Amino acid sequence: MVHGLTGSPWETRELGEFLYKNNFTVYGVRLYAHGTNVEQLRYSKWQQWYGSVEDAYGTLKYYSSNIYVGGVSTGAALSLMLAENHPDIKAVVSMAAPIYLNSKKSMFAVILKYFMPYSPRELTDEEKQYYYDMHVVNAVEQLYKAIGAYRKNLDKITQPVLILQATNDTTVFSISAEIINKNLGSTNKTLIWYNETKHVLTKSDLKENVFNDVLAFLNLN
Repeated sequence: MVHGLTGSPWETRELGEFLYKNNFTVYGVRLYAHGTNVEQLRYSKWQQWYGSVEDAYGTLKYYSSNIYVGGVSTGAALSLMLAENHPDIKAVVSMAAPIYLNSKKSMFAVILKYFMPYSPRELTDEEKQYYYDMHVVNAVEQLYKAIGAYRKNLDKITQPVLILQATNDTTVFSISAEIINKNLGSTNKTLIWYNETKHVLTKSDLKENVFNDVLAFLNLN
C-alpha cells in the first residue's frame, strides 16, 4: 500500500490492518523524502519516490509470487507505474490517482518553485502528526512529471484494476479516473464512485465502504 504526496503510511494503515485481518500480508510503503523533513522532499525526484515502491516489491517477492499493489493519490500513480513495469503483479487498486489537479497554481509549479518553494496548507490537529505542514512546490512539479510517465503507458497494464474515486474530489479532477479507466490495457477493470469530497478515501466517512470494495476485488483476483 502506497501513500500520497507529503503524506505517510498513516493514510493506508487502517486499510492495511483491515486486509491483514482478512488474511493478506500487507507492506505499508514510506516514500523517499516523506516522514523526514520538507527540505529533503524539496530536492527529491519522482524517480526516487518510485524507487521506494520498487524496493517494497523486491522485498515482497522473497515471500510470495502473488503480489497486489495499491495506493492513494500519488501512491496510486506509482502503483500503476509498478504494474506497467511488472506484468507478474496480480492486480492493482488505484484510489484517486491524479491526471489533472484542481489547483490552478499547480500548473505553474515549474516557475513558482524559484520564488515560492513552499506554500501553506490547512491541516487538522491529527493530520499535523502525519503530513508536512506545507506544500512543496518542486514536489508538485515532480508529480506532474510522474503523471506524464505513467499516463503514456497505461495501455501496458493488462492486470485487473480497481479504480476508486470521489465524485467531488477537492484535490484531483474526478475526470482523472475516467481517463485512466479508458486508457488501461486491461479488460478486467472496475470504476467505483463515492459521493464524497475527501481526496484520501481511506480517511473519508465512506472508508468502510472503500475497505470492503477493495477486499472484494482482491478476493476475486
